[in-house]
Amino acid sequence: MGIQWFKNQLNKDRDHLAVVALGFDGHAGAAPGTAAKANQHYFRLWLKSMVLSSRTKWFRDFAPMVHSVVKLQYGNQPSVEIPHAAGRFTLKDVEAGNLDRVVSRDHALTSLLPFRGGTVELTAGLFSVLQHDSMDAFLKTLGSFSSLLNVPAVSAALTVAAPLATGVQNLLGAGKNSLCVGLAQTFTGTGAGQPLADQYFAVFRAEDQVDVTRLQQVDGVLKQRNDGGELVAITDVDYMLFRVEVTETRDDFNSFPSIAEPLQAMQSLLIQGKSDDADNERRKTLIAVIESADLTEFDRRRIMRQVNEVFKEYRALGGSMPGFESDDFAKPADTFSFEFDAPGAPDAGPETPREAKHPAPAKAAPAKPVAGLAGLLARGPSLAEARNQIDLDKPLDSYFNV
Repeated sequence: MGIQWFKNQLNKDRDHLAVVALGFDGHAGAAPGTAAKANQHYFRLWLKSMVLSSRTKWFRDFAPMVHSVVKLQYGNQPSVEIPHAAGRFTLKDVEAGNLDRVVSRDHALTSLLPFRGGTVELTAGLFSVLQHDSMDAFLKTLGSFSSLLNVPAVSAALTVAAPLATGVQNLLGAGKNSLCVGLAQTFTGTGAGQPLADQYFAVFRAEDQVDVTRLQQVDGVLKQRNDGGELVAITDVDYMLFRVEVTETRDDFNSFPSIAEPLQAMQSLLIQGKSDDADNERRKTLIAVIESADLTEFDRRRIMRQVNEVFKEYRALGGSMPGFESDDFAKPADTFSFEFDAPGAPDAGPETPREAKHPAPAKAAPAKPVAGLAGLLARGPSLAEARNQIDLDKPLDSYFNV
């Protein structure tokens, strides 16, 4: 089962499937965008849009189901398969009244996944599933399991991956269920083979005879240039438009419980002036960053630098922050907002309250508003600056000193 099952389905039908690479700009012959580097980039698979044509007996005899499997190195595991399944209850606008229309815009088939090197195999397709009385309930259940894997911290949910893939493929392998359109691509970071890079792919039935030289994606919709030169959305054939997204950083690490909880505890303790206890929480945060399988080596160092900068700023402000009462410390740390310049700036006169109960500290010049911890983390160096400042050969334990 798993990705090999999927590839077998595609191989059975390969003479009837057409896969067109549209590059980064979204038209035939365009070059791919940013190529992923091992331990530096993340990737994510998107279903940008699709069309269910009225030529297929959708919603009368068959229900549509999108299924994908991604195989990659993950954490300390040489091979992990991450499946996804979505039926009409989780795919936007997929219903009987929307045949021959563009539907399911921007549906994420994976969350951001760190690229560790080696090969990455992507398989995805649209299946027709024979309708029966219990089908809706089963598709809802599979969609619920899939949502557990489509979260920022994928490593915490990998235990559901194998049962989900087995359940989906047992369903799809039964009866008159069949593959309509799909793709299987193998990517590499370096060397021979197709590079894992930011790009689009369109998939059709070969017999639909789409003129690929006229194809172009516009805002996530697949269009074809007609004889008059006008771009017209394709709606008369079943198709899927995919995007492989490649990016260097992620901004959702605050949602990883193992990182967020000690990070917020650190903030609260520093506001109370308890630097020693806060430093213990800082170290817990850094350990969680190091141990997270959901971060690249580059991003680990970037985030650890930012955590240390937050620690130093809050420590400098410490218990001297005006306007706080004892019961405030029972509130979540990220509910507070501050405006301030660098610690130690000279006084510029009376404070100007931001809120009646929580006035901002005195400052020498207007400062950019910062919304709690998330705002402080966002004040880190730009990506270009981070690339110049971060040494991937620098030992991670060196970040424990501030």
